[in-house]
Amino acid sequence: MYEELLNITAGILRAWQKLIKIPLPQKWMKFAAGNGKYDEAAGFILAGWLCGALIALIAGAGQMLFNRLTGAFIFALAAWLFMLFHDHGRGDGLIAAHLSRLLPGEVIPFNIVIPVFMMILKFALLMTLFYNGNALFFALVMAGTFAFEVLLITGADFSPPIVNFSDRARKRFLYAAVLVLLISFWQAKLAVAFGALLFAVFWKFAGERAAEHGVTADDIRCCGAAMSWILLLAGMLAI
Repeated sequence: MYEELLNITAGILRAWQKLIKIPLPQKWMKFAAGNGKYDEAAGFILAGWLCGALIALIAGAGQMLFNRLTGAFIFALAAWLFMLFHDHGRGDGLIAAHLSRLLPGEVIPFNIVIPVFMMILKFALLMTLFYNGNALFFALVMAGTFAFEVLLITGADFSPPIVNFSDRARKRFLYAAVLVLLISFWQAKLAVAFGALLFAVFWKFAGERAAEHGVTADDIRCCGAAMSWILLLAGMLAI
């Protein structure tokens, strides 16, 4: 049991190094390099959930010290910054660029308006999630986002492979996914069920496209950002 916990911890640390642009202590990196090979894919899900839960707890402390509105602002800011550190805004930028190309007209600078609108909307969604007592749903948002990205990574033809996704690793990935879903389902049944359905539908679309055209780093960033939007919107059902 102790060895399993060490491997899970190492898997989370290995995932962190590939997910977040915040360096870890050298001692932790050495530990992760020698352990957790088969828990790394599951580590993506667990790292996302734990970071989301930590942000919710920090914002909850802010609410107790000040008021609910302050807690909601702290939560939205911390969550937004966490997502920004994850991909430096690349995913949202790609989505905004795609939407700008679809919209007609040259009078309105959609390439400027859409990114600003997306930032304001995301902040508003996060504040609403916290203000209505469902901040912990953000943990599922990040777990789902990272799970989607690792599925795309393992489905890509990168050489050497970025993440181990052998049968053993796949089984642990599924265990982590079920655990996170069960924990989240206890909190917000309708939102989690709808989010899981949307995840499956979007994965079918993205998986088919990846099989036909391959997967690039930009594809992973764009689809990961899209999944975070999908799950955030599903989270509105928890309100």
